[in-house]
Amino acid sequence: PPENPPSVHNCDCSHISVENDARDAETDEPESADTHPAAHPERVGLHADFGPADGGGSASTEQGEGDATPSDERGDESSPSVRLMECERDALEGLLELGIEDIDRAAKIARQGGDVHTSIFEALTRDQERQWKVAALLDRGDVRHALRLATCGQQSVQLQCGCCESEDNYLPVTCDSRLCPDCQDRKVGQNIEKYENRVKGMDNPVMLTLTEKNFRDPVAGRRQVMEDLAAFRRRTIPFEGTTTRETDDGETVEKSWCWWRGADVDDVDPDLEQWKVKLQEQGHHDLVRRLQSEYVNYEYEDITGTHVGRNIPLDELTNGGIYGIDIKQQGPLQFHVHAHVLVDMAYVPQAAISAVWEDITGDACVVDVRSIYDRAERQDAAEALAETVGYAVKPPEFEELEEELEFVKAAKGCPTVHPFGDLHGLGSPDGPGLICADCERMPQEWMYLGTVEERRDTVGKSWETDRGMDPPEE
Repeated sequence: PPENPPSVHNCDCSHISVENDARDAETDEPESADTHPAAHPERVGLHADFGPADGGGSASTEQGEGDATPSDERGDESSPSVRLMECERDALEGLLELGIEDIDRAAKIARQGGDVHTSIFEALTRDQERQWKVAALLDRGDVRHALRLATCGQQSVQLQCGCCESEDNYLPVTCDSRLCPDCQDRKVGQNIEKYENRVKGMDNPVMLTLTEKNFRDPVAGRRQVMEDLAAFRRRTIPFEGTTTRETDDGETVEKSWCWWRGADVDDVDPDLEQWKVKLQEQGHHDLVRRLQSEYVNYEYEDITGTHVGRNIPLDELTNGGIYGIDIKQQGPLQFHVHAHVLVDMAYVPQAAISAVWEDITGDACVVDVRSIYDRAERQDAAEALAETVGYAVKPPEFEELEEELEFVKAAKGCPTVHPFGDLHGLGSPDGPGLICADCERMPQEWMYLGTVEERRDTVGKSWETDRGMDPPEE
């Protein structure tokens, strides 16, 4: 495309006929398959007629009465003439450069004009990955998404502070697309800021990775994992039991746990995971007494007789947390969908978690449980939060761009980070508040002043719900 592409509003929209190459005019030989314009996509944009405005791809060979072309002079009626507008030809060349190889399809897209042309010319100034995504969106007819992705961060809005009336406040216009690496990085930072203080205040932050067998459909897999995770949070944990797993080597491994066995706390069976002992090591003495009284030693009767002990609800052991869904493609129609959970949870035997998760999913899936830090090392909380949010916000890993676009379309409107428990509803539902660059306050009102054709970012952001100051009196 030219260095200064024509404006979609000011281009010359008159039909222009461009003659064939002088090289073609100098020979009397008919065009071969190799010399036909369709064999050279880089020249087709200027030397082919792509048919009527409905996008037909057949070349026109009809000549109007009185029209003289070099083809007429040498009696070659098979050479087409161009019937694209100048701005459409520029857009066509841009589409070829963006990677759309189907000439007829590219011509049909180029004829749409307006936002399509803006998307093309803006995308040509961006990185190659963004160019491919914009071209794929245009090819699918998703013009609005393509325009947002192509122009992301290229403009900024100017705002006037409602407190000090300063006009030196600029905010970039972003696309918020799952396909945009810049917007995803920004969302990671915003979510870390939103939850960091609460995560640092957790007594026992734990990272859980819960997997299931591969799915054929990533959208259905994501929905199923979320439903299973919701069921998991409502379940009860047996205070004793055994789980059996088969390793990759074909060996069978059994893991058992119990509440407590022994005359006293120090009488620990090294081959048996004792839940009570671990909780006491964490300092949860009051919790241990309550769980033992209300659940472990609870007596009840039914038609089979008198029983002692009942399962412990998981919500007795957790306070709240966040989770995100990660998707990786491992082959054709094979999508590995799993959940990364950061939760404030008192100690629960990993074997017990695995047994409950297997009961929900119906498959012996992998469950990874990691304590984030010792109680004295709070600095690891930010790293764990960044890892969890990063997994949640990063785009799914697909082998083909078309599959990624299908998933993004299906997941439109779905949040990437899901808080629950004490973290549910944290912060403003409208997103972070804006802080004036001059007075450093968060006004209740902003005055929109217009846009500038460059990226500027001077305002601060905060998740505090208090919007601070009222606008000044008249």
